[in-house]
Amino acid sequence: MNNIFSRISRNLFIQLVLAGTIFSSAIADDWIVPQQLIGTWSARQQVTVRMKDANDDYLFIKDTVTIAITINDNRTVEGTCGGAAFQGCMLAENRGWFGRFFNLATDYIITGKLVGKIFEKDTLTEKTISAPFNVTGTTTAGSLFQKESWFGIYPMADFGLEKK
Repeated sequence: MNNIFSRISRNLFIQLVLAGTIFSSAIADDWIVPQQLIGTWSARQQVTVRMKDANDDYLFIKDTVTIAITINDNRTVEGTCGGAAFQGCMLAENRGWFGRFFNLATDYIITGKLVGKIFEKDTLTEKTISAPFNVTGTTTAGSLFQKESWFGIYPMADFGLEKK
C-alpha cells in the first residue's frame, strides 16, 4: 500500500514540476523583451463582441477594425482595437523550454484591458483581455480573448499583425 502512495506522490511531483517548467518563464522578473518584438504591429481584422439581448441571450456581433499595438522594451503594450484602447497591458513569455519542445501554448501573451467601444454596436466599454501569440519574422499569429472569469474566456479575434 505504501508503494502505491509513493508512486502517486512521485507522479504528482513530476506533474507539478513539468507544469512549473512550462509556465515558469512567464513569471520570471528578469525576462527581457526580444528586440524583434519591440515596435508597432497592426492589421485590419474581423473582431466579434458579445452582447445580451432583451431575453438575456448572447448575441455575437462582428465588424472589421484596425488592431494596432506597440510593444515597448519594458513589457508594456499600448494601442487600439478599433475605437477601444489597450490599457494596463503587459507582455510576458507564455511558455518555457518544455512547452516549446512539445508545442504547448504560445511563445508570448498580452494581458490587460480594452477600454472603450471597439465599434459602434459594441455595448461593453471595458473588457479584460488576453492575447496569446507567436511571431514568425515580421508577422504575429494569435488570438484575442475576452476574459469574464477564470472559466469565462471568449474568443474575439484571430489576428495576424504585421510589424511596421
